[in-house]
Amino acid sequence: ENMNMFGDEIIIHNSVVDSFIGFGLIMALLSFIFFFTSAFLYRMGTKLEVKEEEKITSPEIPLSGTPEMLKDKMEEKKEEKKEEKKEEEGNIKKIKIQCPNCGNVFEVEVDMTKLPVKVQCPYCGTEGEIG
Repeated sequence: ENMNMFGDEIIIHNSVVDSFIGFGLIMALLSFIFFFTSAFLYRMGTKLEVKEEEKITSPEIPLSGTPEMLKDKMEEKKEEKKEEKKEEEGNIKKIKIQCPNCGNVFEVEVDMTKLPVKVQCPYCGTEGEIG
């Protein structure tokens, strides 16, 4: 019954199965293309975005060289900035003060490099100076 006029066997394909296989292959191909396009655009976007702290403004950083050299120099600059920030934070001290008017004790953060500093009692509003 599955023979042609020459006596050859005819292979009957199930069109529904073939449709699903074709659809699956097309979807897999489109997913693959979408994934790699998205990844490429994301990488390009992150390379183009430059954060304020990463902008090259120092003459110490070479404007030419391998990406690794530039990255190393930028990391050194970040470390220097972190150290400067730690030094600044080291100058801020928490001091307990007793108000001479109401007698309440409260804490104040004071930058020791900017003395004298005016403070105000949070309880009674009396103002005074430290330093």
